Amino acid sequence: MLLISLLLLFLAAPSNLNKTVTTVWHGGVAPHHVLIMNEIERFWKTANSQYDPVVIILVGPDHHNIGQTEVTTNQQGYNYLSDLPFVQIDSVIEQDHSIQTHLSIIKELFPGIPILPLVIRSDANQEQILTLAHRLHNSLDGIGEVFVVASVDFSHYLPLAEAEQKDIESLSRGNEFFI
Repeated sequence: MLLISLLLLFLAAPSNLNKTVTTVWHGGVAPHHVLIMNEIERFWKTANSQYDPVVIILVGPDHHNIGQTEVTTNQQGYNYLSDLPFVQIDSVIEQDHSIQTHLSIIKELFPGIPILPLVIRSDANQEQILTLAHRLHNSLDGIGEVFVVASVDFSHYLPLAEAEQKDIESLSRGNEFFI
């Protein structure tokens, strides 16, 4: 729920129209269930045909809550968030499939575009998420197009066939709204 709140906050935030370059926020929700990789690839190809982002923010859950802090990112993300005590660089970024499932596709379709992964532990609270969202919004204001993607799996703990079907349904419904 916090991931979706973060995504919606990014999308609802107005851009500063007084600047020469405004920030245009786009968003989407994509599964990270590797069994439907063809749907994930289709999501990113659709995004690539519609958007020209200067940065991609990929938000996913810390599935095993192993990050040292509530939010984990890479060096690029940390450059914007280093003064927030609940954000650190951690190897969980390299381990969690909520991020890893998407990286090779993003790098292929959006070469050279910075990727800011955010892996969020389940004990992150709403205040932290709102602070994070506001900080990124203010830091990226005036940068150009930003694409924010919530990497989720709505079908954990379901039997395989049912999980695959739920992922496909979730993706198609989300894409009708976002992409």
